[in-house]
Amino acid sequence: MIISNETIYVGGVGGIASYHRENMTEKSFDTNISNVWLLLYDEERDEIIQCNQNYDNVSHCSKLSASLQKTGNVTTNMSVDIRYLPTYSIVYVKEVNTSIVVIGANSAKVLSTSYGILSFNLTDFTLFNTEPNRRGPMNIERADEEKLRLDFKASFYRAPYVYFFFQVHAFNKFETSRIGKLCLKYDTSNNSSHGYYHSYEDMNMTCRYKGINLTKIEYVIDEGKFAIFLFLYNDSSVICVHSWANIEKDYNESRKLQVLCGYSVKKDGEYFKPDIELGTSTHCFENKTYCNKGDDVSRRIIQTLFMTKKDNNKYVQSYNNWFPFD
Repeated sequence: MIISNETIYVGGVGGIASYHRENMTEKSFDTNISNVWLLLYDEERDEIIQCNQNYDNVSHCSKLSASLQKTGNVTTNMSVDIRYLPTYSIVYVKEVNTSIVVIGANSAKVLSTSYGILSFNLTDFTLFNTEPNRRGPMNIERADEEKLRLDFKASFYRAPYVYFFFQVHAFNKFETSRIGKLCLKYDTSNNSSHGYYHSYEDMNMTCRYKGINLTKIEYVIDEGKFAIFLFLYNDSSVICVHSWANIEKDYNESRKLQVLCGYSVKKDGEYFKPDIELGTSTHCFENKTYCNKGDDVSRRIIQTLFMTKKDNNKYVQSYNNWFPFD
């Protein structure tokens, strides 16, 4: 569902309907389009953008007027797994004067390549590409699709990042929920080539409720300084609130272990193919935490000291300031 100044648009299996915003009476209904999986309103151009997937398993995307009449191009080179509906965000890219749509999907195939995260240009519905100034992935390919399924629940743009919230299922069994973060920062410094620099990372997201860690995200909305999460708990739902400041702290800690330190921990993102240019770009992520491979050894030594010197609180506390216990 999308809302313009005067109209509410609803898309679904049967087509697209528009309603008067004031009294919710029907304005028009287009049944020539079915299985609508993307519906957006471009305020810059006062256009409706829709993508639908017919029974030929190919997605057709087009621009519509306010009265649901086609006004633009149609693309037929993308196939999306609509069993698990994608999420999407529209982003206006002022540097190239165009709008793009950033999509999160279990699988979105363009030609022979399957993507989990991809962006396409609303001018001609082609993949949005920022080469040669690219750093890291912009359109991220899927991996291990036979084993791992991604069920995207929400996504939104908080400049300069697009956030994705999705469930990971292994062999059709729920495993974990993740929050992904794609950087879309444009660099204009004198020390480097102008252009977009991309990095992607994701981490687990949980909610503590009655002593239990809830892990299954069903929906998320952005409320300024906070993100409001809907978690499933048995046959009920639980609402949890995380501040964006704390989410950024969690990202820093996750990045410390998995990107900077090189510890032998389970790598995240096995559902996406690695990119040879993927790295820690200072243009996107400020690495405020630092790693020392001696920390792990030092932590074990201090924990031993804690066991043997537990009566000397002052001695232990002086170390605890440097290496907090979990």
